[in-house]
Amino acid sequence: MMVVLTANILSLIEDAALKSYWRKPKLRSFLRRVGVPDRLLSAVPDSASKRELLSELIPRLETSESGHLVLKRMARELASQTTFPDLVGWEESKKMTEEARHAVAGLKHALEEADRDIEAEAREKEEREKKIKKAAADRAAMGTLDSFKASFEKVGMEKLGTQEGGFEFEKWFFDLVVFSELEHRRPYRTAEKRQIDGSVTLEGTTYIVELKFEAKQTDVVDTAVFLKKVKDKSDNTMGIMVAVSGFNQGAINDASGGGSPLLLLDATHLYVVLTGQMTLGEVIARVRRHTSQYGQAYLPVGKFSD
Repeated sequence: MMVVLTANILSLIEDAALKSYWRKPKLRSFLRRVGVPDRLLSAVPDSASKRELLSELIPRLETSESGHLVLKRMARELASQTTFPDLVGWEESKKMTEEARHAVAGLKHALEEADRDIEAEAREKEEREKKIKKAAADRAAMGTLDSFKASFEKVGMEKLGTQEGGFEFEKWFFDLVVFSELEHRRPYRTAEKRQIDGSVTLEGTTYIVELKFEAKQTDVVDTAVFLKKVKDKSDNTMGIMVAVSGFNQGAINDASGGGSPLLLLDATHLYVVLTGQMTLGEVIARVRRHTSQYGQAYLPVGKFSD
């Protein structure tokens, strides 16, 4: 039995012991049986009342690991009682037994509640550890920033501007998101082949992600379509457009001002991550801060320190 020695449980242990044993010698015998050291028992005079005996012993037992074990054994023994021999034969036996049963039931219920809390906490801890191990395994399987950088450059050299390259970049980007340990949802397509945007959640804000793997700069047509897509979502949703080849000035102007919810990133922002200068989460947060302060959706990497 897992027993948490809270103040409430200690009080219930004392109450159950007092009501289960009417004679002081019987109570002392029980305490000795569950492991209370003779030196502690003998330190309390026989003339002391049962309550005085327990009030002296329980705080002393609390001060050591071995004492905790004794208290846990005491709790287990008291909670498992079904009969009360020391209460038999007295004029008030029936009432005394009822009170003892009630005290024992209260202790048993408290122990079971505490055990459930511990078990739930243990399960949650196990789940957290599993997620941590899985995330570590996922990162290890994906490799290092150097491997991300190499694969990014390879697909960029060989397939920039192609549909196949776009699909590979999409997978690469969300693998980087996983590697960066950001909460996210990967893109997917419906049975009708309609693209459903992926997303990244950072510091309580969800960002719809739009990826552009084209050889030319992204223009105002693309930012306008993406802006409408983001505004169709809930009020606290923002958007991150990642265009490998960057944005022309018209696209940057269109995405900025007027409380625009867009952040614009290009290959230079990705290289800040791939070279280990900042994490992906830090890059997003830096651009978001700039957008909040100045209403500009695009912040060049060279101005990050401004």
